[in-house]
Amino acid sequence: MRVFIAHYPKLSVRLENILSTLKSAKFDMSNVMVSNGICRSKINDNIFDKHVESNPKALRNYFQVLGSIAPPLNPERPAFLANFLNHQKIWKNIVAENEDYTLVLEDDAVLSHNFNKLWPTLINSIPKDLDIAYLNAGCGLTPDKFGVKLSPDRLWYKMPHQRSRTCCAYLISKSCASQLASIPKFALHVDWEMSYHHIANNHNVYWTYPCPFIEGSEEKIYDSSVR
Repeated sequence: MRVFIAHYPKLSVRLENILSTLKSAKFDMSNVMVSNGICRSKINDNIFDKHVESNPKALRNYFQVLGSIAPPLNPERPAFLANFLNHQKIWKNIVAENEDYTLVLEDDAVLSHNFNKLWPTLINSIPKDLDIAYLNAGCGLTPDKFGVKLSPDRLWYKMPHQRSRTCCAYLISKSCASQLASIPKFALHVDWEMSYHHIANNHNVYWTYPCPFIEGSEEKIYDSSVR
């Protein structure tokens, strides 16, 4: 399976750590690709205007579909757009390859304590209708908080609300990547934007529990690079 790591080049320690842990977990490192993001200092007004949808009517449509207000991209916080553009670059690379599913990790992803037990079972039981699966419990979000009952004999949970839960770690199908890669302009932070398009395109969204990855920034293993 192909693995893409969304990396901000100035945070080299993160990259060294995730590459080392993937190697220790017996990943085929020839399938691991690093996608270097654009430096946030290079996000100027022209780049922002080219990629960001700021029309108030369009934003209202986003909020209506999501059922809530969500954080729009802001030129005063260029790191969020830089991160988004890196994910978009990864989606385009996925479309150009011949893999049914691809693992995407941000560079602050950390393997969970029970990764070696969870991962072989997960990778050998991918649901046939899966479009995307979020593999870390970002913001403490677990299926049971959205009315989906947890079971000790179950790892995959299909989420009726079709939402992301941060994009630190996700498994994505080629067809889903193709739809996301074709977004002409973005309006929201990448995880919220993905939720919008999951709902709009009726994607089959899964969450895992327990999770094979944790978000290093959220767990204070790393300082956040965007906040």
